[in-house]
Amino acid sequence: ILGRHRLHATVFACSVICDEQQEYWWDTLDRALLRHAGSANLELPLGTTSMRLLVDGDPLAHPRWSVLSAETPTSRHAAYRRLAGELKGLAPDARAATLAALLQQLGLDTAPAADARPLERAELRALARGDTIEVGAHGRTHPQLSSLPPDAQREQVAGSRADLETWL
Repeated sequence: ILGRHRLHATVFACSVICDEQQEYWWDTLDRALLRHAGSANLELPLGTTSMRLLVDGDPLAHPRWSVLSAETPTSRHAAYRRLAGELKGLAPDARAATLAALLQQLGLDTAPAADARPLERAELRALARGDTIEVGAHGRTHPQLSSLPPDAQREQVAGSRADLETWL
């Protein structure tokens, strides 16, 4: 479609996540809280602390809701907002532990959803070979860069760029 309209786009890739075929943390959170019905009282680890959350309400009753919506229709949506805010600033290992506990307590599969996987190397190469889509570096693991020291920020960005240059 882009080519037909002579439009160009850039796809930003996270090299480690692409390599490991991990689900992005916000997709895991979405799958757990906004695509899964049922109620639960959760006790989740958050690094050195923990968080209690009530997950209630039918997420399917609000199919157009997003984190950008002004309203928070159920405790489930409030839990999503609160947990998303906390996860954003956690170190990757702590974030992974929180999400694993969330999935376990809700009785959900830990395997990534098929519709939420990152592009694979071969798919990125195919995009880069075309005239329409450019592939850009977006860090190795998609951390909140402002929470990292300058050396770690440089490693995330330069490392991702080097990985992509090697692959593409």
